[in-house]
Amino acid sequence: RSSDLMNDSKYNKIFSVFIVCVLTIVGVLIFILPNEEISTIENRKLSMVDSLKNKSYMKGEFQNQLEDVLSDQFLGRYNFVKIKKKLDYDFLNLAYFNTDLDLVLRPLGESGVSQIGNSKYMMDNLLVYDDVSNQRIIDKADQINRFQKRNSNIEVYVYLPVNLHETGLFDEANDVDSAGKYYTKTLEDSIEVPFNKLIIQSEDDIYKYYQSSDHHLNNKGLDKMYHDIMDLIGEEAKEPIDEDCHVGMNFYGTYSSRTGYILEPDQFCKYSYDIGAYNVIYNDQMIKKTGENDFKNLNINEINEEYPYFYNYAYDSYEPLAMYDFKQENKKNVLLVGDSLSRGFIETFASSFNKTYRLVPYDYTMQNNKYFDYDKFVEENDIDIVIFCYGLVNYYYQDKWGDRWLQTTIEESSTK
Repeated sequence: RSSDLMNDSKYNKIFSVFIVCVLTIVGVLIFILPNEEISTIENRKLSMVDSLKNKSYMKGEFQNQLEDVLSDQFLGRYNFVKIKKKLDYDFLNLAYFNTDLDLVLRPLGESGVSQIGNSKYMMDNLLVYDDVSNQRIIDKADQINRFQKRNSNIEVYVYLPVNLHETGLFDEANDVDSAGKYYTKTLEDSIEVPFNKLIIQSEDDIYKYYQSSDHHLNNKGLDKMYHDIMDLIGEEAKEPIDEDCHVGMNFYGTYSSRTGYILEPDQFCKYSYDIGAYNVIYNDQMIKKTGENDFKNLNINEINEEYPYFYNYAYDSYEPLAMYDFKQENKKNVLLVGDSLSRGFIETFASSFNKTYRLVPYDYTMQNNKYFDYDKFVEENDIDIVIFCYGLVNYYYQDKWGDRWLQTTIEESSTK
């Protein structure tokens, strides 16, 4: 028996030495090999060796940061996290086994995203009502109303691109009374200028107009939004002449990245329209455009990304302010105030006017550290039409990244 104990002790020591050696080698490699900067599967930045610089050892800052670095940079971490995300999702499925889901929402961890039934479609979690947010929406609507009154010589319109969690479509199936429908109604009741919104009435509309993996509308939804706006302002909309889906079922959008890519990807398509050549004026530079759908020429095999975000490849991002010049001097000049959704139709929309300015107000405020001066801009650029078409979040929301309500402020110009 004593010999058995000695052998066990010997093997335990060998095993302990082996483990220590492995951990030492892994720890050393973290300081030698290039560090990963971003974890796409977790949608966050990782702690890197460089972050240890200037950390105080006496205050314990160095030790705490070293622990974060070792946790974020160990070998094989990506596959470990990917497997864990998948196992967490499979465990969640057990709670819904043999359940008729339909529009029942299944929260996907702490991502703020829910899966719609058994489908691969995802959406933001439903909103919880609060009086402060509702009052902010009223105040923002009043800012738009006052802007119209100060500038009675121009036409002002509001279009609301409704997100799924703002519809109320899921309330009955989930036995909740979500805030989105109330916030939307508050805006509609408070706005005194012509108003329209994206109307989502059924489950079929979800699959028709929305991407399953992304917060943006798909090409049919963007076309619907474009037609709604043109109808709102009394202009004739163009019809698509072609649809390109050559990248296939390979689109992992923002919901995918927030949930660790646990659900199947989506198809990504883009419509083409007959709009003709034009120029984009951005950062005092002129960019010549043919009006052709360049997305058709995208070769996904040349993209060095595991999860390419095709929305950025399909739609140019000239932000926070750009002018689309179609040189049609007999037509009107427009200021379109939007968010990233407006990238998906701005070229087609602008083709019906002379000069169209696209503004992303929260980006403008953050980059310039001041509010955009709407009154001064419409006067100096001979604007005929102003359209506010950003999402509801810009009317009330604030978090650690900023205050959208403040960043989209429409205050009276000191020059008026």
